[in-house]
Amino acid sequence: MSSVSRSRPDAGAGRRHLRPLELSFRSVLTISFSVISMLLYVAASLIILGFQTRHGREDLHVLLYSEAEGLAGYIASTDRLDYPELVAFEDETPLPIWLRVFQGSRVIASTPEIPVVPVPPADVEEGRLTMVETADGVLASVQHQVWNRPGMRVEALARRELLDARRRNLLFTLLLTGLILLPLSAGAGRLLARYALRPVESLVVSIGAMDPRHLSGRLTASGSVREISDLAAEFNSLLERFETTVENMKRFTANASHELRTPIASLRTGIEVTLRRDRHPEEYRSLLTESLQEIDRMQRVVEGLMALARETADVEPPREPVDLGEVVRLSDRTMRPLAEEKQLRLITSAADALVVPGNADQLQLMLINLIDNAIRHSPGGSEIRVDATLQDGHGRVMVSDEGPGIPPEDRPHIFDRHFQGGGRAGARRTGGIGLDLVRWVVEVHRGTIRLLDEVETGARFEILLPLAGPKASPPSA
Repeated sequence: MSSVSRSRPDAGAGRRHLRPLELSFRSVLTISFSVISMLLYVAASLIILGFQTRHGREDLHVLLYSEAEGLAGYIASTDRLDYPELVAFEDETPLPIWLRVFQGSRVIASTPEIPVVPVPPADVEEGRLTMVETADGVLASVQHQVWNRPGMRVEALARRELLDARRRNLLFTLLLTGLILLPLSAGAGRLLARYALRPVESLVVSIGAMDPRHLSGRLTASGSVREISDLAAEFNSLLERFETTVENMKRFTANASHELRTPIASLRTGIEVTLRRDRHPEEYRSLLTESLQEIDRMQRVVEGLMALARETADVEPPREPVDLGEVVRLSDRTMRPLAEEKQLRLITSAADALVVPGNADQLQLMLINLIDNAIRHSPGGSEIRVDATLQDGHGRVMVSDEGPGIPPEDRPHIFDRHFQGGGRAGARRTGGIGLDLVRWVVEVHRGTIRLLDEVETGARFEILLPLAGPKASPPSA
């Protein structure tokens, strides 16, 4: 079978291919401003056109009514039909008007060269503007009664096409103005977008100039745009959280290295010393026992590291019922050999029916880390107590030792992420992965943990966990 070499498609090439179809935010702003400007102009033009159409019709109505009323008044006062507009047609006026005089249904006088228009019915409302269809087009008509001559009416006529021409001229003017306005609005939108995006471009340049190896730098928002200032502030807040996370990761790596380096070095040293010469079987047995204990300790450290590495803000443990008494008994069985090796008395007790919702493995890992912390810092011959009791509807776990205790200046920080206290000589080292892991497990189980202050020697930790059931309430610190 011949093999065919196929290269993977270049994702960047695909993006470059789509590049011409992409629009910059400046272009989007420019187009948006232009479109909005044109929409506003079109709306204003429609309003102007409608206003002009309505008022043009009203002006024509008023003009025809005035002409008809003037002719009717002239006939009523003079009883003559020699009105100037009846004698000669003035076609050079802006709006030529024809006049007619009716007696009943008979035309008795009219303007020369008047279009052929049928006689209107006598029941047409006086002063009303009507449209009359003729062979020459549509004419606007208004009638008026001669008040001292019963049955005599006068009519004023004008072409409606003149109004249509005025409307067309106005529409052409508006369209021409729109064509001129379009590039002007696009240019104004371009300038506006450039001005509006100048702070954003400054932020982009500042972000691009940041060195990922130095996260202490912060953005400075130029200008007085509140949204840009808010964006810079939120980005600086993100940088601060990211810097804190990176520093925690560095401390976490250092602590993990320290926690694992010590047992590995102990194993290596013990094995190298033992292999330098032949030894009695009991010495080999003792070495293997010590090595197994160190391996157990490394396993607990690795489990804690893995648990912390998986930690997220929305971790939700399985809500299965867990017996705290069983957790105490399993932790006693695991840690008792290590306590006896250091000649420590591990005393455990647990009340019955202490059932909490949660994860048994996580709760056992929490208690083992507390006991391991007490074993490491307790002098030989002292006592370590683990008690699980019922208190105010919550499961209460107490872990106390008779060690050197925790310095007062370190007490507020012992549960901080990767905190390492005990700066002075002989002081107890606090924090680290153990208490960090304990705090996380307690918080995931909706409980609280605190270091009690009423003890004179040693350290006493109190854990409160809500019991299973609908009546359980959050514990108070």
